[in-house]
Amino acid sequence: MSSLFLTVLNMSLTASYVALAVIIVRLLLKKAPKIFSYALWVVVLFRLLCPCTFESPLSVLPVNTEAIPYDIIYSPNPAITTGVGIADNAMNQSIQSTLPAVNPAASVNPIGIAFEIGAIIWMLGIIVLLSYAVISYYRLKLRLSTATLVHDNIYATDRIKTPFVLGFIKPRIYIPTDLSGSELSYIIKHEETHIKHYDHIIKPAAFLALTIHWFNPLIWFSYFLMVKDMEMSCDESVMKQSNEDIRVNYSHSLLAFSAKQSGLLSPLSFGESNVKSRIKNVLNYKRPAFWVIIVAVVLMIVVSVGFMTDPKEAEQSHVNAEKFLEYKTDYVGDASKVGNIISLLDYPEKVNYDSFELFTDSIPYAVTVNLKTDTKTRDYYTGALHQALFKKNAIIMFSLIGNVDYINFKLTDGKHDYLIQYTRDWADYNMGEDVRDFARETDEFAQLLRVVENFDTEAAIISLVESFGSKLKIISLQAPQDSVAKSMRDNYSDFVSPTLIEEWINDPLKAPGRLTSSPWPERIDILNVERLSADIYEVKGTIIEITSEELASGGIAASRPITLKVKKMDEQWLIDALTMGEYQNSSGSTAGRVDGKKHIYYDNPDAVYAMYKKALLESDCEIIIALTPSAKPQPYDQEIWDTVKISEVKLLKKDIRKNKACYSLELNIADGGKSAFETGIFPRWLWMSKNENGWSVEGLMTGGEPPKDWWK
Repeated sequence: MSSLFLTVLNMSLTASYVALAVIIVRLLLKKAPKIFSYALWVVVLFRLLCPCTFESPLSVLPVNTEAIPYDIIYSPNPAITTGVGIADNAMNQSIQSTLPAVNPAASVNPIGIAFEIGAIIWMLGIIVLLSYAVISYYRLKLRLSTATLVHDNIYATDRIKTPFVLGFIKPRIYIPTDLSGSELSYIIKHEETHIKHYDHIIKPAAFLALTIHWFNPLIWFSYFLMVKDMEMSCDESVMKQSNEDIRVNYSHSLLAFSAKQSGLLSPLSFGESNVKSRIKNVLNYKRPAFWVIIVAVVLMIVVSVGFMTDPKEAEQSHVNAEKFLEYKTDYVGDASKVGNIISLLDYPEKVNYDSFELFTDSIPYAVTVNLKTDTKTRDYYTGALHQALFKKNAIIMFSLIGNVDYINFKLTDGKHDYLIQYTRDWADYNMGEDVRDFARETDEFAQLLRVVENFDTEAAIISLVESFGSKLKIISLQAPQDSVAKSMRDNYSDFVSPTLIEEWINDPLKAPGRLTSSPWPERIDILNVERLSADIYEVKGTIIEITSEELASGGIAASRPITLKVKKMDEQWLIDALTMGEYQNSSGSTAGRVDGKKHIYYDNPDAVYAMYKKALLESDCEIIIALTPSAKPQPYDQEIWDTVKISEVKLLKKDIRKNKACYSLELNIADGGKSAFETGIFPRWLWMSKNENGWSVEGLMTGGEPPKDWWK
C-alpha cells in the first residue's frame, strides 16, 4: 500500500503546481466569462486522477513528476527532487532533521515505517470521506422519495428548501413546492445549465479527487474555488440567455435561497455557497468584449497543453546523431570523414585510441582502428561477452561509411595484438536491415543510436555482475549476524538493491558468499545476458569456487549456477533478484546448505572423502565441522587445529553400501599440537551416512570398522 501512497503523493505534488498556476491565471481572467476559469480546473482534475500522462515539448511544468522516488523507503539518505532547487533543499533538510538516523543493523528504514503509517492514515481518511458522501447521498434520496413529477425531469417536493440537481446517469431537477412565477423560470434554467455542462458528473469526480488527496490543503482550496467558478458560470449563462435584465431579481433569489443547503458534497443547488460573490458577479455582469474572449481562449489553451503534459527531456541521441551525420561518407577512402567518425566513438576504460588504417586497394574494403591497452585489459576483451562496446562502434561505422566491408579493432599491449573483426553482413543481420538506411535522416540515426545503446547497457551489466562476483569471498556467511549485516551493506550496496540486501541479512542462507574458509567463491563467470525489458536484464552464470591449490595451479574446486535479475533503479543498475542452483564440485558432486546450520552434503561418499581429506591436510576445522552434522563446535576448536600438522592422508580401502560407508585411512601426523593426535602414522576410519540431504560424516573413528548392526 505504501507504493500506491507514493504514487498518489507524486500526483498530488504535481497537481499542486498546476492548481497554483490555475489560481494565478484566474486572476488574469477576472473580466472574462467564468466558464473559462471553470474549464481550467479540468487540468487540475486530470492531474489528480490520471496517473499516466504523455511528454510534450510544450509542457511548462517546472517539476519532476516523480519527485519522490519509489525506493525512498529503502534509502539511507532519503531525498526529494522536484526540480525546484529551493523547495528541494527545504524539504530535504526537514526530512533529514525530522527522521532518526538510519541504524545499519536494523532491517527496516525509519522512512519506510513512516510511509507505511502514512499510507494507513491516508486510507482511513478516504474511507471516512467516502462513507460520509454515500450516507449523505442515500439520506437525501430517501427524503426525495415522495417528490412528484412536474414535467420532463423536474420534480417538486415540500421536503427541500432550495432547488438542486441530483443524479448521475439521468439527473433530475428538484424544486420546492412553493416556488413559482418568473423566479421559477430562471432558477430552472440555472439547473438545466448544470446538466448541460455535465456538472452533475464533474462535481462528484472532483469530490472523488478531493477524497483521494484529502491530505493536501491546496486541493481543498481548489475544490471550493472550482465549485464557485462552476456556479458563477451557470449564473452568467442564465443572464446571457435572458432577453430582459433579471440581475436584481436573480440576486434576490440567490439571497433568499442562500445557506439553505449544507454539506461537503451538497447537490448542485441554486443557493449554494459563495452567494455574496455570486450576487456581486451577477450585478456586475455585462457581455464581454471580443478581445477578452480571444485572450481567455488563448490562456486556456496554453494552460491546458502546458500543464496536462510532462516536460520532454532533450534526447542526447539526436544531438549525437547530428554530430555523426556531419561526417557521413559513401567512400571508405575519405580519410578525413572516417577519422572524424572514429574520433566520436566511445572506447572502454583503459583502452586508448591510437590511429586507424584504411584498406582501399581492392575489395573487400576495410578500416582497422588501432587501440593501445595493457595486457590484462587486452585479455579481458578477448571474451565475446565483453565486446559490446566494439559491436556498437562497428554498427555505427557500417551505417556511416557506405562501401566499407570490414571493421577491425586491434588491441595491442606493445607485445601482442588481438584483432576483433566485424563484417557488413553481420551488422545488417543484427539490425534486421541494411544499416546504411538508418543514416538517411537525423531521426532514424538517433533511433539507431538508442538501439545500440543497449550494447553499452549490456557491458555495464556484465561489469556490475563481475564486480559483484569479486566481492563474494569477502562475505563470511557463518559470522555472527550483525557482522554479516555490516559486511553485506559495506560490500554489496554498490551492486545489490537495498531490498534484496535486507532480505539476505534476515536469511543469510539465501545469499551468495563464503560458506567455508576453503573452498571460497572466487568469481562469477557469465554465460548469457538477456534483455527482458528496457529496465530489466537477466544474467545467467556460474559461481566459481577455488582453494589455495587451484589459486596456484588453476582449475576449479566447485561451481554453482546462478541467475540474476538486474534492474534499473533511480538511474542505477542494481541486482534485484538472485537464485542459485546446487553446488557442483570438480567431479560433479553436489553440495547444499540445510537446516539453517550451514552443513555440507554431497551426492556420493567419494566427494565427502575428498573434501574431508583436504580439510585434514589444511587443518580446516570449519570444513570438518560443516561435513559432520553431529559435531558440537566449540569456540576454541580452530585454535587447537591450528597447532595440528597432518602431512599425508592415505586411503587403504573403502566399503560403500546403500546408505552407509566406511573409508579406512592412514594418517601421517607430523605434529599433534594441542589436540588428542599423537605424532606418527596411525590408522583411522571415516564413517559416513546418507540421509535425504545427501552424504555426510558421522565421525573419524579410532576403534576400527563399524559393527554389523551399524550398517543396518
